[in-house]
Amino acid sequence: MMALASGGLFLLALIAGPRYGLLRRSWDHLWWQVQVAADDILGVLFRQAESAPAGPPVSWKQLTELLSHSRWIIALARRRLERATLIQSQAGGWELTDAGRTRAQELVRSHRLWEAFLAQRFRVPEGRVHASAEKVEHYLGESLRGQLADELQQSTEDPHGRAIPPER
Repeated sequence: MMALASGGLFLLALIAGPRYGLLRRSWDHLWWQVQVAADDILGVLFRQAESAPAGPPVSWKQLTELLSHSRWIIALARRRLERATLIQSQAGGWELTDAGRTRAQELVRSHRLWEAFLAQRFRVPEGRVHASAEKVEHYLGESLRGQLADELQQSTEDPHGRAIPPER
């Protein structure tokens, strides 16, 4: 009976452990996927507004086509962004609020600074810098962006010729 009870407690700890349990790890993984998708939505909306400032808002269909996340992850991310008032529904689509524009600008700045850093310091070919920047942009904070900007002597363009947004 003691072995059965010990085995049961072990399984309970393995599954429901508050820090390292399988449920917690699954929840953390889902949370991170939603956060990355939310950042990607902000980036898409910022780039859309950057390329066509007076253009129509980005529709749900366009978002799901442009992003490589599942529809339900995008839906959760969109809901999170709406609750945080970073995006708003407008004329059948989505656009950034002022707070969302600020956050999106930080993300795009991180992305483009990392691309410029890889291209200038490591001579990574232009076609390969984007994939790396897509991953790193979620981790770069204000201090790292500042260090990258200093390292690049305040470069104003990424390797693709797009302007690097200024720090707010």
